[in-house]
Amino acid sequence: MKVKVNDNELDLAPGTSAIDAVFSAGHDVPYFCSQEYMSPIGACRMCLARVGAPRKDKDGSWVLDEETGEPKIFWFPNLMATCTTQVMEGMVIDTESPDVKR
Repeated sequence: MKVKVNDNELDLAPGTSAIDAVFSAGHDVPYFCSQEYMSPIGACRMCLARVGAPRKDKDGSWVLDEETGEPKIFWFPNLMATCTTQVMEGMVIDTESPDVKR
């Protein structure tokens, strides 16, 4: 499935975590619960990123951006813990936004 991380497009297997997508794109996020002796639970909130994804319309087609004609990205209202978020087709992960850097 196609996933974009900071403008790098990747082709990833279903079930891949967003944090692994970030690492696959050559970017980094701080993390704690991904240590080999711990299970990712998202509690430390260190690996937060801005995440969005396209939506499908009632007819099953992607909702398109009127200006670009590309699938419109709907951003989640809050930053997401990348260690517990699984990628989905068309997902966009932004680790460089001002909200993330705060």
